[in-house]
Amino acid sequence: DYNILLAEKYGDKFVNVKSYLATYDALYDHGIEPTESDIERLKKGWIPYSLLDESDYPVHFNQIGYDIVADMVAEKIIELGYLG
Repeated sequence: DYNILLAEKYGDKFVNVKSYLATYDALYDHGIEPTESDIERLKKGWIPYSLLDESDYPVHFNQIGYDIVADMVAEKIIELGYLG
């Protein structure tokens, strides 16, 4: 798992976005009702399609996914004391 390696390397500066995005909370917190395919992906520990782009090979987030990541990074910046 690359997230474990990254967390070891970067310590408290690492933001594990998958730990939140691959949960029902990420959907419910943003008013998204999980689809059947979202549920299947969440069971596997994967990020649901509702947070990914709609291409044939969705590897990028959609706007909601990017907004969530931006919020997580902003929270980390504040937590680390870089901004008040």
